[in-house]
Amino acid sequence: MKRYLLFLSVVATLFASSCGTGKRLLESGQYDEAVLASVRRLRQDPDNEKATLTLRDAYPLAKDYHLRNIALAKESTDMYRWERVVDTYSKLNVLADEIRRCPACLNIIPNPAYFSSELNDAKINGAEVRYALGVKAMETKTRSSAREAYEHFMASMRLMPNFKDAASRAEEAKFHATLKVLVEPIPMHSNQLKLSNEFFENKIREFLIQMPVNEFVKFYNPKEAEAVGLKQPDQIISMSFDDFIIGQTSLKETVLPCKKDSVEIAKDSSGKPIYGTVTAQLHQFSKTVVSTGLLDFKIFDPNTKQTLTNEKLPGTFNWFCEWGYYNGDSRALTPKQLEITKNKEIMPPPPQDLFISFCKPIHDQITGKIRNFYRNY
Repeated sequence: MKRYLLFLSVVATLFASSCGTGKRLLESGQYDEAVLASVRRLRQDPDNEKATLTLRDAYPLAKDYHLRNIALAKESTDMYRWERVVDTYSKLNVLADEIRRCPACLNIIPNPAYFSSELNDAKINGAEVRYALGVKAMETKTRSSAREAYEHFMASMRLMPNFKDAASRAEEAKFHATLKVLVEPIPMHSNQLKLSNEFFENKIREFLIQMPVNEFVKFYNPKEAEAVGLKQPDQIISMSFDDFIIGQTSLKETVLPCKKDSVEIAKDSSGKPIYGTVTAQLHQFSKTVVSTGLLDFKIFDPNTKQTLTNEKLPGTFNWFCEWGYYNGDSRALTPKQLEITKNKEIMPPPPQDLFISFCKPIHDQITGKIRNFYRNY
């Protein structure tokens, strides 16, 4: 019973607190919030007196406040004033929508004002301003001004979708705003490794396509550059192997004497175990195949002939195989040594696979450096 009474007390407190929320918002000048809080309360409790009084007082104040701001915005010289007007009319329409979807609220505010035509006119005016600014920015013919133009055309379409030819102009502006980077093929003089080298290049290309590092940076291979008529890229990424070694093999044999005490070696005439020492000789072989390479990674500007970054990126892959045999008593071997004797010598991967394997750490370095270099362009 005590818990039940406590529960009722908490519910009553929360109810009273929520009823007073709208009034407190009204008193602090947060008219929109006071309206919305009152609407929520009246949907739950249509006869709530405090919410009724709050809505009656808050909505006219909210409407007058926003209309004054709209009048001030229209009189200002701010070139983006129509966007402020759009935002303010939108707020007024949100309040009207909320009231209209609350039957109890309509008894208090029968005709909440909805500014559909005014909002549409403001959107058209705002879109026109942004469109004109975009056209003007395109006249400068620099990448930064093209980016500015793109932002204006996109803002124009956010206000009025399909406004004039803003979509095609935004596409054109983005093309001129985008840094165009040619990624040259990696030279490979070994026919045996040609396909592996192409695989490595394709993995880098996949990264550039699937994980774009910047909206305003586009990477082209030579065929793509030719297809779009890109004769002079803004930057060129050049990569070439300074050196690589595939399949450098080392073979090692180790002979280990093995011994283990207190091993049952027989039984006496009464059947009791006889303990002694067992020995064996383990012949253990290990083969290591090392493949390494060093890639020269360079980004340069073909227009100024300036090298922007140039680094040597190393990659290594070690393939390892272990096997062996023993002479003597197997019980002298540890479990790990016994496992080694069950292994057989196997052939290392073909050179093509070894090439791809040592390129993996190089790939991770390249993609990281490209991401960091172009992130803020």
